[in-house]
Amino acid sequence: QNGATTTSGILAYSTDQGFANSYIYKKLKELVAASRTGKVTIVAHSNGGLVAKALISRLKETGDPLADKIDNLILVGVPQTGTPDAVMGLLHGTDLGYGFVMEAERSRMLLNNMPSAYHLIPSAGYFIAEGAQITTPLATFDGSLATEIFRNTYGSEINSTTELRDFILGAEGRATPSFSDTKHPTIGNSNLLAYAEDIYAKIGNNWAPSASTTVHQIAGWGEETLAGINYKTKTDVNCALFIYKCENTQSLTYTPLITIDGDGTVVVPSALAMSTSTPNVKRWWVDLDDYNELLDPRISREHKDILEIPQLRIFISNILQGVDTLPAYILEAQPPADDQKRLSFTLHSPLDLTAVDTNGNYVNSATSTIPGARYKRYGEVQYISIPAETAFTVKL
Repeated sequence: QNGATTTSGILAYSTDQGFANSYIYKKLKELVAASRTGKVTIVAHSNGGLVAKALISRLKETGDPLADKIDNLILVGVPQTGTPDAVMGLLHGTDLGYGFVMEAERSRMLLNNMPSAYHLIPSAGYFIAEGAQITTPLATFDGSLATEIFRNTYGSEINSTTELRDFILGAEGRATPSFSDTKHPTIGNSNLLAYAEDIYAKIGNNWAPSASTTVHQIAGWGEETLAGINYKTKTDVNCALFIYKCENTQSLTYTPLITIDGDGTVVVPSALAMSTSTPNVKRWWVDLDDYNELLDPRISREHKDILEIPQLRIFISNILQGVDTLPAYILEAQPPADDQKRLSFTLHSPLDLTAVDTNGNYVNSATSTIPGARYKRYGEVQYISIPAETAFTVKL
């Protein structure tokens, strides 16, 4: 609500002002006044959906008649109850732009001090699963020595909002790792976490639109998406030169738990978090798996550019015009999973993880030209996934 424009037209958030003077409120009022029907549709992507829900919540709190002037709220890939990807980024960091924009160590520091990053941490609604069931725990701990400190506090897995909050804040007593140590989870900011919890109290499970608003939840499906983190012990062999003696040391590491039930960033149950028990809440799937089969592997669509899919833009246009036609790749039910098998590889090492097929196509931190192959880096862990029928060689 602090958004305001200066005389030069720049939108900034440094001015503390009343809601009625905020840019977003004045823009909504302006659009309603200019609308032929007197109604406005809001189309929101990702975090923008949380902003839209907060806007509507504030309108209803203040009894503003503008709340009844929104005919459709279209939520595209919105992490309504959060996403595991945010937990990984906050605790271990993730490379941005294959590491060329920002490496994992720096992104972890950034995310730990960014309020909006905490908005994306799974909320209470993530575990209640009112709209769609979530079966993968956010974090699991094997029975090894390095995870004992976590098991003593949380058991073998994190499966409640209280446990997640304690884990992010290091309630079990772990030390804050050094800047370069992305193997060990860092400790989050308690003030920012409390701030995010206050936000979710207004836009979480109890949130509801005006009775005159139809909510369209649109989820991307078929892209490998982080669903959880499996913590375990890693054994290193350290050999001293000239002494001819090697010693085994054990340390904490982790492996990403991956699902295709998502768009590469947001898992489907979060994007479809609202129950469809009322007629003004609807859900739709975008079949990214089928759509991306037709594309050059270097430009396959996922969360960040899902709105680049022409059929999705046509579908949104159809909603605006009251047309019931479903374009290709837009479905009313979860797409059927194909029987394609995949091989996945994780590397816990400073080496580069690369795969090359018999045609000379590569997938690694710099490029992905093998059809269907994916590369991701989570902190120190690199992950590659390749269709099993592809003839390829893994290189380090």
